[in-house]
Amino acid sequence: PLVAIPLLVVYTLRAIGLTLPGYLRALWPAFSATVVMTAAVLGVGLLLPGTWGGASTLLVEVVAGAAAYGASVYFGHAGRVKAFFEMVRTTRR
Repeated sequence: PLVAIPLLVVYTLRAIGLTLPGYLRALWPAFSATVVMTAAVLGVGLLLPGTWGGASTLLVEVVAGAAAYGASVYFGHAGRVKAFFEMVRTTRR
C-alpha cells in the first residue's frame, strides 16, 4: 500500500490533467480550515468547566468548530468561495 498509493495519486493526477502543486493548492483551504477548527475545538474543550455534562460539552465544541471552520474558509479564502458560488450559479442556468 505505501508504494501503491503514491503511484495511484500520480496516475490519477495525470489522467485528470492536474499537477501535484495544483492538487495541493486545491486542498489548502480545507486543510487550513481544519487546523483552525481543531484549535478552536481543543481550546473550547480546555476552557469549559469539567462539571458540564457530555452532551453540553459536545454541543459547544461542535458549534465552535463549525463556526471556526466556516469563518476560516469565508474570510481566509473569500475569492475561492465567491468563485465556487459563481460556478454553481452558472451551472444551474
